[in-house]
This record gives sequence, C-alpha cells and structure tokens, in this order.
Amino acid sequence: MVQLSRGDLALSFIALAVMTLGAGALLTGLIRRRAAERALILFGLFSLLYGMRVAISLPFVAVVPRVSPHAIREIGFDITYVLPLPLMLLVEQFVGRGWRHTMHAALWIQAAYSAVGVAADFLTGVPGAVIAVKPYIILLMGTVALGNILYGARRMGNVPPVLTVGFAAFLATVGVYNFDQIVSHQISPRIETAGFVVLVACLAYVVAGRAFDTETRLLAIEREIETARRIQASILPQQPPQMAGLAICARYRPMATMAGDFYDFLPIDGGRLGLLVADVSGHGVPASLIASMVKVALTAETPRADDPGAVLNGMNAVLVGLLGHQRDYVTACYLVVDPRAGEIRYGNAGHPHPLVRRPDGRVDALEDGGTILGQFGDARYESARDRAVPGTRILLYTDGVTEAASPDGEFFGVDRLSQFLSDRGRVEADQFTDELLATLARWRGAGRPDDDVTLVVVDVSRTGAAG
Repeated sequence: MVQLSRGDLALSFIALAVMTLGAGALLTGLIRRRAAERALILFGLFSLLYGMRVAISLPFVAVVPRVSPHAIREIGFDITYVLPLPLMLLVEQFVGRGWRHTMHAALWIQAAYSAVGVAADFLTGVPGAVIAVKPYIILLMGTVALGNILYGARRMGNVPPVLTVGFAAFLATVGVYNFDQIVSHQISPRIETAGFVVLVACLAYVVAGRAFDTETRLLAIEREIETARRIQASILPQQPPQMAGLAICARYRPMATMAGDFYDFLPIDGGRLGLLVADVSGHGVPASLIASMVKVALTAETPRADDPGAVLNGMNAVLVGLLGHQRDYVTACYLVVDPRAGEIRYGNAGHPHPLVRRPDGRVDALEDGGTILGQFGDARYESARDRAVPGTRILLYTDGVTEAASPDGEFFGVDRLSQFLSDRGRVEADQFTDELLATLARWRGAGRPDDDVTLVVVDVSRTGAAG
C-alpha cells in the first residue's frame, strides 16, 4: 500500500481542485459556444493539463494496474511540452498580438516546441528527449507574456491588474525554478507548484470576471433586441382591414428575432385599399431598423396613397437621403385595389412581381416596374393598371418564398408558386396562405429558412361583402 506524506496529500488536493476547476471551465465554455467564451475554454485546458501533470507525479499513480512507469513519464513530458500553449493563447485574448507582434511570435515558438517535443518522444521512444530546452522556453514565454501584459495595460487600459500579479508571481517562482535548472542549482520543486497555483488563481479571477461582464453585456443586448422586436411588431398591422368587396390575409415569418420584411395597408376613400410589401437587403437588427424607416417613408405618402408611382417616388426620395451613402437598399411593391371599379393600380421597385389568379385559373405576373429604392435619386416610378374582376386573387410576397431552397439547393421558384396559386386559388385566403407555408416547409426539409417570408393575399369578392 502506498504511503502518502502530508506534501503528497497537499499535492493531491491541488491536482483535484485544479482539474475540477479546469474541467468545469472547459465544459461551460464548450456548452455555451459563444465566441466570447474562448478565454474560458483556454483557461479550462490550461488548468486541466496542469492538474493532470501534478497528479501523475504522485506516488500512487506509479502503482496503477496496467500503466507502466514508462508510459506515465511519457505522458508527463508530453503535458509539459504542451502546457504553456493554452496559457499563451489565453494571454493573447487580453493583449492581442502584443508589442511589435512579439506575443504572436512567442506563440509560434511555443507551438513549434510543443510539436517537436511530442514528436521527438514518439519517434525516439525516449520520454523527455528535448526537455532540456524547456527552462529556456518557460523563461522566454513568461517574460514575453509579462512584458506584453504591462505594455497592454499601459496602451489599452483594459488589461486586468490581476493578470500582471499572476505573471509576476509566475516569473518570481516558476521562472526562478527554471533558471536554477539552467545553472544547475537545485531548489525545491514546491516553489514551481506554488507559482502555478497563484497563476491559476489569478487567471480564474480574470476569466470569471470577463465571463460575468460578457454575460451582463449579452443580457443587456438581448433586452434591447427584445425591445426592438416589440417595436418592430408594433409597426406591422395587427390584423388586415375589413373592407367591402375584399378578403385580405397576411402572413409574416421572420427567419430570426428581427427581420427586414415589411407590409402595411392604407385604406383609401371610395372603398379602395392601398397595400405595400417591402424587403430590406440583409437580415437581423440592421434590416429591421431600415424597415422602420420604410414605415415612416410610407406614412409620409398617405396623401398620395391612390397613386402607386407617386408613393414609390416619394419613398425613394426619403430612403436615398438615409441609405444612399450605404449599400443597403429596399425592394417594394405598392398596389391600390379598387373592387368597385374592378381595377388594380400598381408600382414596383425591384420587388418580385405580384401574381394575379384570374377566375378561370390562369395566373399572370404584374411585370411593370422600376429599380430598387434607396440608392438612385434620379429613379422614377410609374403606375400601371390591370383588371381585378370578382373572383380574382392577388398574391404579393417576398423572395423568401421563391428562393426557399430544397436540401439539394433548388429554389422553390416562381413557376411552382404560380402553379400552387392556380391549383389552390379557390380555397379561402387563410387556408391558402397556411397551406403555402406548409408546402414551403416541406420543400426545405429539415433545413432552416434562410430568409424572411411575407405573404399578402387579397381576394376580390364576387358578392361585394366585407372580407
């Protein structure tokens, strides 16, 4: 039975504590899978490796069944070769490439030494084949790290002081121990253990503080995004208007929390309805902010709501002033449906062509139109006309419908959409839109939508009753 001294018991406790800390940090960082958690993962790797190196130096490891002393020594040396690498990568998270890229250069030196050390032990079968170089590497890495931490603290002002304390203690203990190995002076290895423990404690404090700050910022961002989502939801119609002679249905399916699709209705005197469907380039929060601008631009055109060309010209003038110096743009289609006159007036700004199903099942596209909104101040938009007799169904949509991709990468396309409209044109508008969304979901298979989807259906009633 192996007898453990008080020192061995203390080392056993240190090894267990450091490995537990490292494993917890590593698992937390991997589970969260956020870019900001890289420091947590690197700290976990460093702590876990150091705890393992301490553990395999304990006497009871030598009597583990089926584990040879040779294998234990080889594992110990391999860990020693690799141990500084996650540590230096962790420091780089705080100081970047360092003064004149010295931190980056030191990382490459350490990576090369780690690879050569592990390869040399494997090829020669001799554990510790290049371990004699280790003291020089440790002194170089420690000096470069501390120097760049001090440089970063002075230049950037956001390097935690505890990091300076940790590496100063590291050089004063681990550095001294390795320097004594170079000059063949023997001192107790306990000084190296003490230095590593202090360094691990300082790193744990720094990484935990960074993780907490990151979580706080992310929670604040999530709250702001939720507020923005509610604001965006408030600018969309809560329900379609009820108008004599028209049955109206709309479906809005953003691919993320925030979206760039937008639609709105403008009831006009004489029983007419103006409706806009727009799509902002891009996705997420930036696109949703521009969608809010579209709402403002459309509202400003309310006095000219019965003239699609005038509405689009006015919206373009506003959006060019806001977006003209950027790459963002908006596609839009604006229609005025007059069920009494049996007429559609429409204008298009680079948007997918609306589809019109005639009472006999034929589907036509309203193809007249102009270029995108928000980029060309001299662009001009005209109003076009079409018939909308009772029994006509009008479908407006964004390109998230036609560009829905199958697992093989094939788009749903306008032809399939037109055929679906022709085949299912007689069912109620609500049922039609739900069936179309279900069809798109089946077409995509298990894949997630890669664009926002908006559908607006307007049926011209045969009876002239409210929809």
